[in-house]
Amino acid sequence: MKIEQLSLENHFEQSIFAEEGFEKSNPENFASSAETEKFCSGGGKVAVDKLEFKHSDTEISLMNMKTTRDDLSYLRSDMIHNRLLQLSGEERKITAELIEYLAEVDSRKIYAELGYGSMFSYVTQALKYSEGSAYRRIEAARLFQKIPVIKQKIESGSLNLTQLSQVRGAIKRSEKENSKKISTEETSDILESLENLSKKESEKELAEKFNLPPIEFTRTTAKKGGSFDIQFSLTEEQMKLIEKTKNHFSHAVPTLDIKDPIIYFCERNEKDIRSLS
Repeated sequence: MKIEQLSLENHFEQSIFAEEGFEKSNPENFASSAETEKFCSGGGKVAVDKLEFKHSDTEISLMNMKTTRDDLSYLRSDMIHNRLLQLSGEERKITAELIEYLAEVDSRKIYAELGYGSMFSYVTQALKYSEGSAYRRIEAARLFQKIPVIKQKIESGSLNLTQLSQVRGAIKRSEKENSKKISTEETSDILESLENLSKKESEKELAEKFNLPPIEFTRTTAKKGGSFDIQFSLTEEQMKLIEKTKNHFSHAVPTLDIKDPIIYFCERNEKDIRSLS
């Protein structure tokens, strides 16, 4: 059986069908009536991700058609979803390969040969990643050098770069505070325990595994227009107390923003504060 793959852009040429003896209007040549309807609408405009039709001993598969932004409106919802699944899988595969290459650059100090003072400079300046993205990829690459199996974990989606950088950070912190090296076997076990967990779940798991106390800090940053960014850490008990308070006063503070209960109580007690001053 002869199989041909045609990559087409906006319209199908009538000559293609004439050559093979196909009639565009004949539904029997198409895999389904739904696909026929999609294909025939819009004057034969490309509207499907994959369309198959048969004629005698010839099967022609029209796939991976190039589409413009407007063309996406012709696609069924399940086709868009399936294409996104395919693209996300390809993205994970590319990310895993990139981590492998970064590990080689790091271990051989290729970045220095190219005139960069550090891996971070190379990844941000040569590869054009943001600071946060560069940090996560470098940490993952250094973990890969010890545990190559993480490449498959990234490809499958069971582990992501955020989790890998979390593991590296927890290991460095634990080794510094406890003056004890974490073995490759221990690290492998930890990575396995984090598979398919969220960022918050991974943080909790790592804190328990390494017996790490919360990092307590408060950081205030002035912003344009007289506003401020405030960052601070809370224990698990403190966070539960805030959540409980938010829920109790939800009638007065109908928002999920953590700052609003604080503002609410400050405003309620403003008179008492003034009387004390």
